[in-house]
This record gives sequence, C-alpha cells and structure tokens, in this order.
Amino acid sequence: NLTVWSLAGKSLDDAVVEVDAKPNGGPEDNGFGILFRVKDRKNFYHFEISSDGYWRAGVMKDGKWDNFDDWAPHPSIRQSSATNRLKVVMKGDSLTFFVNNQQIFQKTDKTFTSGDIGLSALTLIDKPGTDISFDNVSVTKAP
Repeated sequence: NLTVWSLAGKSLDDAVVEVDAKPNGGPEDNGFGILFRVKDRKNFYHFEISSDGYWRAGVMKDGKWDNFDDWAPHPSIRQSSATNRLKVVMKGDSLTFFVNNQQIFQKTDKTFTSGDIGLSALTLIDKPGTDISFDNVSVTKAP
C-alpha cells in the first residue's frame, strides 16, 4: 500500500473541511480523502472513500492504525469516476463524516484535539495508478 498526501500547513481545532474528489484513472480499488488534526506522519485522523463505493475512517497513533470502520460499503458514495463531496466536522471530541451531504458516521474520540489538514490518495502495490483530482476545498469554523 502507498499513501501520498499534501498538508495545508495550518493548525486547526474545531472546523469543517469539505472537498470534491474525482478519480481520473487507475484501479477502482483505491482510497482518497481528508486527513485532519495531523500532528506528524504517524499521528492523525483520516477519512477516505474508494471508487468502488467503500469508506473508512480512523486514527493513526504512533504509527499504528485504529480504524473506526474499515472499508464498509455505503450507498451515498458515487462509484467509478464520479465526483464525491467529502466533509468532516470536527467539534471538540465529536467527529462527523459526510459523503454527498449525507452523514455516514459519527464518532467521539479524544486522541487529537487540533492539527493540520490535508488530502490523500491511496493505491495498492499490486494495483498501482490511482489518479485523483481534488477541487473546491473549503475550511470553515465548526458550528
């Protein structure tokens, strides 16, 4: 597995992060999404979907993955090369995840309270070539 990401270089605590993500090519067995409350490359939260209609979210702490839910299907995810609107609402220890304006998961977690934000794309070693475009990034204060 190979994950590539880019960070904004900002420190946020309570915020809403939204982005349009569109696969341009590569395998449908991929992953792409939002990183948030990033401390460093071994400590952050993540929220990803895949081109074949799955999602996952969780936390990496000290380099160890702890997924809240690991690649579960959801009907609100548009498949194949369709654009999806991803949103994460961070308010205190409450984390809420949306795809195309539909809430798909909520979790209370106190691991990290602030940090950087970013976007990521994941490809599998035996299925390389993930190509994702991100557009219309929005960061606002949490309500």
